[in-house]
Amino acid sequence: MIQIKSTPMPQKKVYRLSSNELKYMLHLEKKFNKAALGFTRWPEIYYCNKKIEKPQEEQLFELNPPLDKIFDVDYLGAYISRKNEEGIIELYQNRIHECAQRISEALGLNLKQTVESLHFIVLMHELGHWFTHYCLPQDFHKKRAASFYKQSTAIVETMAQLTVVWALDPIKDEFAKRTKLIFDYMVPRQPSPYQQFLRLGTKMNRMNLIIKRYLAVLDKRTNDLDYLLN
Repeated sequence: MIQIKSTPMPQKKVYRLSSNELKYMLHLEKKFNKAALGFTRWPEIYYCNKKIEKPQEEQLFELNPPLDKIFDVDYLGAYISRKNEEGIIELYQNRIHECAQRISEALGLNLKQTVESLHFIVLMHELGHWFTHYCLPQDFHKKRAASFYKQSTAIVETMAQLTVVWALDPIKDEFAKRTKLIFDYMVPRQPSPYQQFLRLGTKMNRMNLIIKRYLAVLDKRTNDLDYLLN
């Protein structure tokens, strides 16, 4: 979720990265650098609690499950920014734990490990917003950063969801396998804009091409999701 602040950013508890999160973030940094989206330091990341909204009736095992706010990754965290300025990331501790409880019960996973993987998914998703808003090539940076706010929700969330995929690829350790299982469980339970990246199919990992097209979308301000996903 993208939130625009016109007032000073509130002070938050600093989020402390795990060694595992840092390992994957460095892996992701190398990928984005190759795609010409670079930076000199990571964004500020904070940890806090948010009011938990009452979930809809649980129907966890339907083939076409109803949307449930608790599985919405931008209910679990947020990228908060001012236009043309770098934003901050917030992770919502109590919401993440509530969601992890639901997922661990549904999939029969260890709760502690589910919490770890869910923190990672939310962090990578919100970093995806940061990368595609603030870490743009220096030529036309201000214009493109402003264009970011004019894009459709589907385009913005497609890039954030893909960041989770890119962070995990091609790593095949137990953490990556478990996290992908949880991510795959969450996606069909999220709103349509968060599912559009699935249209890429086997082309999902063509990161450089997708980012090149994303920059073209920012330049044209076309909100052309089909162009991005073809």
